[in-house]
Amino acid sequence: TSTYKNDGIGLEGTDAEFQELLGQAASLTPEETVTELVDCARYGESDAVRAICDKHGDNATAEAPFVDSENASGNTALHMACANGHKHTCRFLLSRGANHL
Repeated sequence: TSTYKNDGIGLEGTDAEFQELLGQAASLTPEETVTELVDCARYGESDAVRAICDKHGDNATAEAPFVDSENASGNTALHMACANGHKHTCRFLLSRGANHL
């Protein structure tokens, strides 16, 4: 199993901060997860994106994996991370199978 400790991408913050983010991600409702995922990617909050994916990544639909979920405007997390130049976040999302086409 790939974790932040051996995936070649790593964390930007500390283990303790990541554990806190995991707790926050776990408290998100299904409706909140996509909004938070896309917003965190927009601002380059890679550790928060990772925490959301770790806690909710199994919430895929038949149409798309969770990491490719779209917000109300039709943007994915990868769209927003790329548009704002957040390379670390883009790299993480691609490692999780985000569709880049």
